[in-house]
Amino acid sequence: MTIQFNISHDAPYGEEVLLNVFVDDEDGQTRVVALDMRTTDGSHWTYKLNNINRQNQSSIDYFFSTNFAGHERMCEWTGITHRLDLNITRGENLNIRNVWHDVPGNARFYTSAYTECKEPRQVSATARCMYTKTLRLITRAPKLRAGERLFVTGRGKSLGDWNVENAIAMTEHNTGEWQADINAMHLNGDIEFRFFAVDKEGAMTNENGANRIINLPYMQTGDVAVYELPEADIDTPFAEPKITYASIANLRCADSFGVGDFGDLASLVHNVALKASANVVRITPAYDTQSTGTAADASHHSIISVYALHPLLCDVRQLSPIEDAAEQLCMETLRRQLNALPYNDYLATLEAKLHYLRLIFAQEGDRTMHSAAFKHWFAANEHWLVPYAQYSYLREAYAQPNFRLWPNHKEWTEAERGQLQNSRTKAYKKLAFYYYVQYILHTQLYCVHTMARDKGIVLMGDLTAIINPNGCDVWQEQGNVGSDKWWKRRLETSQQYYDACLVTADTAKRQRVVDSTRMWLDANA
Repeated sequence: MTIQFNISHDAPYGEEVLLNVFVDDEDGQTRVVALDMRTTDGSHWTYKLNNINRQNQSSIDYFFSTNFAGHERMCEWTGITHRLDLNITRGENLNIRNVWHDVPGNARFYTSAYTECKEPRQVSATARCMYTKTLRLITRAPKLRAGERLFVTGRGKSLGDWNVENAIAMTEHNTGEWQADINAMHLNGDIEFRFFAVDKEGAMTNENGANRIINLPYMQTGDVAVYELPEADIDTPFAEPKITYASIANLRCADSFGVGDFGDLASLVHNVALKASANVVRITPAYDTQSTGTAADASHHSIISVYALHPLLCDVRQLSPIEDAAEQLCMETLRRQLNALPYNDYLATLEAKLHYLRLIFAQEGDRTMHSAAFKHWFAANEHWLVPYAQYSYLREAYAQPNFRLWPNHKEWTEAERGQLQNSRTKAYKKLAFYYYVQYILHTQLYCVHTMARDKGIVLMGDLTAIINPNGCDVWQEQGNVGSDKWWKRRLETSQQYYDACLVTADTAKRQRVVDSTRMWLDANA
C-alpha cells in the first residue's frame, strides 16, 4: 500500500512543512517521527509513504508542523491528531487531501468532560471496506450529543440521491471526528453532498450553509481518495455549564473524621447529580501541603507536590477497622471529639489520621502492596512517587522542610531511584508507608471521579500554580518547575481524577500544554 499525504500551506522561503507520524517502538513506547515534505511552489506540500503493511497496524496518527532553520515555527492543534484508518482491503493507492487544524474555538467539546462525561460517546472501529474504488470523507463534529450520529447524503445513487433514508451512516473513528467510506465506482467530477445529524429519537438536524462540492479526479482500480473537510456546522444547543464550588475539608458531616474528605466529596457529587443542581463540581486543590508541621500548612495553595494527594483528605470510613479493640475505641472517641469542634483542627486531625493510617499499614499494608493493582499503579506513577516518598522521609528525619539546610540529599539523585523502588531493599521499606498512603488516597479520589463520570458530573480540580519553594517538586527538578514539560506531565497525571482543570491564564494559552491532554482547561471558572 502506498499513501500520499497532501496539505496546502503558504510557507515563506526557508520554511519547511513536516509530517509527524506516531510510531510504536518494540518496547511499547510511542514516539514521533518527523518527515520532510516536498513542494514545488511553496504552497502545496506532499509526502509519500511506500510499502505500508496494513496487517501490522489498524491506523496511522499524525500531525503537521513547520520548521525554520532547525527550529519549530508552527504546529497545528494536536488535541486531536489526524487519523488514517487502514481498513481498505482492495485499496493500494491512498491519496489524502489534508486540512491544517488550528486550535478550534470550540475545543472544550473535544475534551473528556464532554465526550466521556456530559455527552458520552464511544469511538468506534471502522468496518472493513471492500470497494475497488473508494471515496473517503472525514469531518469533525464535536458538538453532537450523546446518542447522535452523523450521516452524509448527496447527488447520485452512491450518495443516496438526497434521500435521507438512503443516507450513509458515518463512524466516529476518532474523538469528535467522523468518517464514511463510499463506493466510488460510478463517481467522477464534481461530487455534491451535505452532512446531517440524527439523535436517538430520530430527529434530524441539517448542517448550515450550502451543499459541499469536491472535484473527484479520475480514479483507477485500487485508488482511494481521502478528503478531510472543514468541521460540520450543525447547530446543537448547549447550555453553559452550571458549576458548584466546594472546599473538600469543609464538607464534613456527622460521621466524618474532623474534616471533610474524599468520601464526603462523593456524597456531594451524588447529591448534585440527584438534584440536578449543577453539572460541574469544582474543588479546591487536594495536594499535599505538609511542610513546617504548623497550622500554616493548612493552606492548600502552598503544595509540596503537584502529584501527591493530602493524607488529611483520606476517608478512614473506607479503611478496615483497627484489629486492636482498644485502639479502635480510642480513634472513634477522638473522631467524635474532632468532629464536634465548631472549626477544622488541621493539625490534630492530620495527626490522628496519620496515626490511623500507620495502624492500618502495619495491619494490612504488606498484603495491599503485593497486589497486582498496587504494582500497576506504582509502575504508572513512580516518576513522581519515589522522589515524593524520599523527600517526605528526609523532611521528617531532618526535622526541616527546607532541603537546602539538610546535611545531605540537598537535591534529588536519580541514581538512587533503583533501590528506593525495589521492594526487597531496606531503602524501599523506609518509604513504604508513604507509597501505601498515596495508593489509598488515589483509590478514593479515583472512585469519586469514576462515579462523577457515571452520573454525568464533570469533576474540576484546581491546579494552583503556587508551589512551596521548599517542597518536593522544587527539590526534584528545580529548573523544570513551571515549564511546558512540567505542566504537560502534571496535566497527564491529573486525568486520573479530573475531566476539567482550573489553570492560570498563562498556562491555558500555551498550545503545547493545551494539546497534551483531553481535559477541559479553564482559566476563568
